[in-house]
Amino acid sequence: MKLRMDKTLRFWVDVAYENIKSDHPKLTKRQLIAEILHQYQERGDAMRCLNKRGRVTWKATPRFSRTTFLIRPKH
Repeated sequence: MKLRMDKTLRFWVDVAYENIKSDHPKLTKRQLIAEILHQYQERGDAMRCLNKRGRVTWKATPRFSRTTFLIRPKH
């Protein structure tokens, strides 16, 4: 099952993953990303919802989107 996320959340989950992957060598990438998403949800930065096809997707909360918009590096 693919973990679907909006662009803002995907960016910050990837950053978090790169920062902590070496601390959890026994976890798969999917397991670690699921844990990161759970932590983001617990602190109110991410929310689960259903897309048009009825599949679970993750989105950054409006508060998280506003705060991260100000600090996101340019590519």
